[in-house]
Amino acid sequence: DWSSDVCSSDLPLTFHLPKGVYRRFSALAGLQAGIGDKGRVEFTVLGDSKSLTTTIVNGADAAQSIDCDISGVSLLQLNAVSQGLDPKSNYAVWAEPEVVK
Repeated sequence: DWSSDVCSSDLPLTFHLPKGVYRRFSALAGLQAGIGDKGRVEFTVLGDSKSLTTTIVNGADAAQSIDCDISGVSLLQLNAVSQGLDPKSNYAVWAEPEVVK
């Protein structure tokens, strides 16, 4: 179950997928609510070590919708890199992640 995951480090979440089974990945990328507006995190989805999409979320922003093609991908990585002024405000959240056949 990976209905949501909170990341507080710069380590990617890594998932091994059966090659050729899934077509799309979608999720909401945001920052943990209530910890201030100084946060800034760069969210990147990688497929087989290649960047598929990147978005930056600032502390005051609503969660951003992410949707990308993962056809043929066998290694899916979700990377959240802190870029904010206050590290305590950079709790990245991957909400409602989903892979679709």
